[in-house]
Amino acid sequence: MTETSIWGALASIILASLTYFAGRRVKSGRIDTSEAAELWEEGRSIRKDLTQQIEALRQERASKDAEHARALSDLREQYERELAELRLALQQKADENARLTLRVNELELEIDRVKAREARVAQALSDKEGAL
Repeated sequence: MTETSIWGALASIILASLTYFAGRRVKSGRIDTSEAAELWEEGRSIRKDLTQQIEALRQERASKDAEHARALSDLREQYERELAELRLALQQKADENARLTLRVNELELEIDRVKAREARVAQALSDKEGAL
C-alpha cells in the first residue's frame, strides 16, 4: 500500500464519519417514517381528547358543586325557618302556660274565699239556731 492510498482511505473514513454525524445531527428530533409520524399524531390526538375530557369533567364537577351548594343553602334556610316557627310556637305555649297558671292561682284563691264565706255563713246559721 502506498502512502497516497492510506491517506485516501483515511480521508474516506473521515468523510464518511462526518457525513454520518452531520446527517444524524440534522435529522435529530425529526420523525422520518410515516408510521412513526402517524403514531405521534395519534398520541397527540389522544392527549388532546383526554385534555378536553378532563376540562369537561372539571366543569361538570364545578357545576355539581355549585348545585349542591345551592341545595344545602336552601335546606339550611328551610331549617332555619322551621326552627324559627318552632321557637315561636314554643314561646306561645310558654305564654299560654303562664296565663293558665295565673288563672289556676286566681281560681284557687276564689275557692279559698268561697270556702271561707261558706264557713262564715255556716257559723252564722249555727249561731242563729243556737239562739233560737
